[in-house]
Amino acid sequence: MKPALLSVGMAGVLAIAPSVANPALAETVNAETWTSVSGARSASSRDVATTATYYALRAVTLWQYDRRPCALDADESSLRADLRVPLDRLRLCEPTLGREWKQADVGSRRYVTAIAACRGKRDGAIHGIALWGAAVGPNGQLVPARNPVFLQFRECTDWQAKRACPAGSVATGIRGYFSDATGGVRGLSLRCRPLEAVAANGTRHVG
Repeated sequence: MKPALLSVGMAGVLAIAPSVANPALAETVNAETWTSVSGARSASSRDVATTATYYALRAVTLWQYDRRPCALDADESSLRADLRVPLDRLRLCEPTLGREWKQADVGSRRYVTAIAACRGKRDGAIHGIALWGAAVGPNGQLVPARNPVFLQFRECTDWQAKRACPAGSVATGIRGYFSDATGGVRGLSLRCRPLEAVAANGTRHVG
């Protein structure tokens, strides 16, 4: 059943909750967990993760070649500044002609907290992605956006279960599951880490 999502264009950006002032410092704690898989868990997987404790995921781009979802791009964003950085590409099948791409971006100063995948009826591969995001409030608590953002190709027919990070955590990695070098991505999961806020006086608070 398709979740209640609002369609967006190629950029994948949706107007969400008003901006919330960030604390003096925010970092993630090295205590990672992985969500369950949205879609199908296959024999093989590849993942990409943020480069430092002060980054979290902001955007995901799905690339299709001849209607096969063969690659994923993920962008990280700093928890300390309005900075967006692309990460290494996940290549999950061999690219061919007929390239097309779409992106879901939770927006400036927001960070991914949950994901849902949409499978195709014909091939069972992932042809759509929904992302839920949150901003960091001045007390270090996460403030969820009102709505998710999503990307969707025409082959997307069957939305899978939403997989969310634990309360107080943000996504710091994404894993794509695939069965062979031709079929493309079939499932997605997120790496999650608790958020730690550091006040101006040095006081630290997790969650």
